[in-house]
Amino acid sequence: MDVVPNQNNPTVLDSTTATQKLVGNQMFDIIVTFDNHTLPPYTLPTAAILQLVIEDNLLEWPYKGYLVYKNIYEGLERSKDVATNKSLYYYRMDARDELTIEIKPITPGIDLPPEIWNMKYTMIIYDVEDPKASNITEKVKKVYFWDKRYQQLMDKKLQWSTSTAQGLKSPALATDEERSMKTGLALKQLLTDAGMKEFIDTNPKNWDEGLSKLLFTSPANYSVCDCIESICSKHVSQKGDPCIFNINRSTNKWQLKSLSNLFVDAGKVEPGPLQIEHLFFEDFAAETNSGNTTPYKAPVDERNSPTSDMYKKDIKVAEWNKITTYDFVDMSGIDNTKALISKPIIFYSSKDKQFGLDFTDQEIKKVREDFKSLYTKYLYPDGKPEPIFTLNKSKTEQYNIQPKFAYTDSSNFPDKNSRKKIGMTEILFSGMFLNECINMRLLGSTHRIAGTFVGIDRMFGDDNELDKKLCGQWLVVSVRHVFNHTKYVNDVTAVKVHSYEKIDIKEDID
Repeated sequence: MDVVPNQNNPTVLDSTTATQKLVGNQMFDIIVTFDNHTLPPYTLPTAAILQLVIEDNLLEWPYKGYLVYKNIYEGLERSKDVATNKSLYYYRMDARDELTIEIKPITPGIDLPPEIWNMKYTMIIYDVEDPKASNITEKVKKVYFWDKRYQQLMDKKLQWSTSTAQGLKSPALATDEERSMKTGLALKQLLTDAGMKEFIDTNPKNWDEGLSKLLFTSPANYSVCDCIESICSKHVSQKGDPCIFNINRSTNKWQLKSLSNLFVDAGKVEPGPLQIEHLFFEDFAAETNSGNTTPYKAPVDERNSPTSDMYKKDIKVAEWNKITTYDFVDMSGIDNTKALISKPIIFYSSKDKQFGLDFTDQEIKKVREDFKSLYTKYLYPDGKPEPIFTLNKSKTEQYNIQPKFAYTDSSNFPDKNSRKKIGMTEILFSGMFLNECINMRLLGSTHRIAGTFVGIDRMFGDDNELDKKLCGQWLVVSVRHVFNHTKYVNDVTAVKVHSYEKIDIKEDID
């Protein structure tokens, strides 16, 4: 097998522009602008940025981070604009100071797809810190920020209900069924009524309506954020698995997608649209060009000629695709024995005044088959990987179980499908995010995004049981973009739910 070629990215070695910064051997345009809605917006010279951290997490929709900048002699707030004789900037400190961040690599001769490579955020500064300095000439300022919409939705309280949101003529005369809405549609309408319609992805593929209905009225002390969390806690995808509510960085819009819809785009024969990057371990065998070449465990685009996709998926760029520092952790045995077990649901129906039991869909062998059909069947090679989902007799003979209890009515797990949230989908979620984990520190690049996949392989080396688990397609859970003076790194956390081939593990033991 040929060594996969690097797609070398030209670099720029110097610049005099105030917003450009040389990091390693790559030039970036970094524009950080403060706006207190009173003074003209102020763009911080990039040379003043000592540290900028942006956190992108699949499981938390608001982007977060912090900025540390030079503030010698309290210069930012004491300095004045010569033309207006007004301060350059001062803080409002009512969580309305805006911080706009734009970052893009400068690559002359190459048009990088902006939806993959450019970063742009509108943040709110929610706290400011004045770190200790040895003297006034070394003073710095540290500001903490998160997504502007997050702050707006935390501050806003609405009198909102699935009953009135539908525009029913006589809500008081309607049945609970009529006053209920599918959870995904309720969430969309809530965001619309909160003034966020422009940030909702209207593509049906990217917004899951949900498997069941819910009657919901916002409590008096609930913000819109609290209502979002409450509705999401009852949402089950139309496929019966967990959904992810987050913001797509390229469109800057909210999506509500099932995990299975992410895996559909991973690629089981060739790299799919969500396999953004391919990484390779830098180890002794690779350095000495020795050892046996093994089959790649993730799909690889091996074309040498430029293609329209070469900077959109399965990206391999010079030094950026090498893994030199990483931590690999298998699923914890304790997590396995407590999370990957049958979770029968005992419920009381207020409508029927009867107790009931949901067991079939929450039985662990059935859930493992669902795990295959929802996730691993979409992975390389050609949907044949085995889920990392170890069972034993204590589980399959139902000695080790975790009964769940639910009181059901129109606003709380009203039907069998909605109760999957505390049974089947809880197991699937644990099987996904408590599974194999890898933490990597990589040479920084803006194309790394949570909610995408990364292929990980070795160039050389013997095939073994470890690499069947370690190599392959990983779901990226979080990415930290860390600009630290003249250094830029990404701290990437990813999970893997499958082995390249079935690993022989006896399951008929106590």
